[in-house]
Amino acid sequence: TNNNMSRRYRHGRQGTSTTKEKIPIILLMILLLFLLTQLLLHLHLSDHSTAGMRGNVVMNINGTLTSPELEGDERSNTNNKISHGIPIWVFLYLWYGTPEIDGRYWHWTHPILPHWDPKIAKKYPTGIIQAPDHVASPNGIKPKRGLYSSLDPKIMSQQMKELKDVGVTGCITSWWGRNSHHDDNGPPTDPDAIKIAFQAAELHDIKISIHLEPYKERTAKSVCDDITYLVENYSSSSAWDNRIYIYDSYITDVHEWDQYLPSDKHCPKREDVQLIALILEPKDIETKVVAPKKYNVDVNQRQHKLFDGVYTYFAAKDFTKASTPSNWPEIDSLAQKYNLSYVPC
Repeated sequence: TNNNMSRRYRHGRQGTSTTKEKIPIILLMILLLFLLTQLLLHLHLSDHSTAGMRGNVVMNINGTLTSPELEGDERSNTNNKISHGIPIWVFLYLWYGTPEIDGRYWHWTHPILPHWDPKIAKKYPTGIIQAPDHVASPNGIKPKRGLYSSLDPKIMSQQMKELKDVGVTGCITSWWGRNSHHDDNGPPTDPDAIKIAFQAAELHDIKISIHLEPYKERTAKSVCDDITYLVENYSSSSAWDNRIYIYDSYITDVHEWDQYLPSDKHCPKREDVQLIALILEPKDIETKVVAPKKYNVDVNQRQHKLFDGVYTYFAAKDFTKASTPSNWPEIDSLAQKYNLSYVPC
């Protein structure tokens, strides 16, 4: 029977089967495809109808999630959290301010940053985006609750709850170091903003890891002091995650990092954290993340590794070689070679 069917199939391919023989087969295939589509659609709708979310979920300008149909603290039932099966982390920025709390519209008002290529920069407007009428965000999108301060505990708690409701594991939270450092357009993130973020995260079972920004005069030594400060002040929090992401880590020379990071003497709390370095291309792993080759050390030994992992940060394809997905297998291979964690963004 199989031989007969096989021969019949070959004959059909050669054009010997009749049109009457082909039509029932085609109709049957169409019917099966329709039934399969309906089944998949039913499963998809059933899954999302019980997810505990009402309305569309949209990303607002500081990386938290808001549901357009929900107001204030009314959010999805805590027993109906979305589960993704893998950890989901978001970057959270604590640099927003309002006149009522901070004395000005920090970061809502922002200069238009020119493109680094003068020829391209000429095509775009210059000046300052001035809040509250306009805000520095894609297409001028404003948060549903209005412009807010990162020092508002109620707002921070609401945002953490929203993140929890949509299945987010934790926040990689921008921090400008000790001593009231801040960027040119934002307020200090320490001590008040980061403390409020931890308190809100504790309430809603969200984890917080630190995104250490390139504050003025940041050095390997000052980073070690930052590590000590963070461990001593926040490691006892239930929200604490011991990964510290070092933004623009490559700015500091690899030999300077090597003087401090592998040594408990110079960096006493080094073993209490995992340091994640930013890379711009795959080769950065061997030139800016592990110990310099001249030392001829075993990089798999913790005391000789400068960092514990790498991340790519930028979400735009081709913005950097490391942010381009086609290069991720190479990065992953190098990370495994040197026993590093790898966080693609």
